[in-house]
Amino acid sequence: MKISLMTYKHTKELFTDLDALCNFLDTIKSYGITGVEPMFLEAEDFYLNHDLLHEVLEEIVKRNMCIPNIDLIVNHLKPGDFEEACEKTRTMINSASILKPDLVMTNGSRLPEDMCPEEARKLIALSINNAIEAGKKHGLDIATEAFGISYNIMSTSDMLENIFSMVKNSPMYFVGDSANSCYGGESSVVALEKFWDILRHVHIKDVKETQEGTGYPAKGDRWLGQAELGTGIAGIKEFIEFLKSRSEEHTSELQ
Repeated sequence: MKISLMTYKHTKELFTDLDALCNFLDTIKSYGITGVEPMFLEAEDFYLNHDLLHEVLEEIVKRNMCIPNIDLIVNHLKPGDFEEACEKTRTMINSASILKPDLVMTNGSRLPEDMCPEEARKLIALSINNAIEAGKKHGLDIATEAFGISYNIMSTSDMLENIFSMVKNSPMYFVGDSANSCYGGESSVVALEKFWDILRHVHIKDVKETQEGTGYPAKGDRWLGQAELGTGIAGIKEFIEFLKSRSEEHTSELQ
């Protein structure tokens, strides 16, 4: 079972300073971590520096490490900006192909006040179709996940099933997430079971209840924020035990 570490919001900071990146890679490798998972944030333009990305890949390969997944964070749900967001996704996928990841993940973003969840799910399905089409041009597989920030759009397995039914392009894969389903009030194991046949990667993280305005809103007038692994309400033990019980049938990347 391979373990990788997501650089999350520190991706730009790490990837644009090669000395810092090398130190980071050497450190996490010493703990047995075999991969790094960058996040391409919409507001960051570092991924347009293709020369830099080639240098980053060289440092990762030099250490016999890999990039199992790249997260693309693009807000497709801004009113009137959908086509622009799709173009940005295609640009990100083009850049992501330089890093030769095993998988590229894309999902939705927050719901605008004037858009109902049903309409938002249609846009997300269209955005996934766009990503799959772009990925094919570069030989990249595309996945999505339960997205906790949009808890009333795509945080539960039923919501995801509705979105997936509208995705016409294939193949499409699923990233299991131990925490994001909590925002919709559902155990993450439910989505693992339902989408096991298309599961390619998992994210293991935890969340806890927080004060209003801290973190992100969740079902039931609650607010949830990140928690130290194993101290929150995400059911980490249940999540991992389920993966272990099915490990002989399927091989996933753990991040």
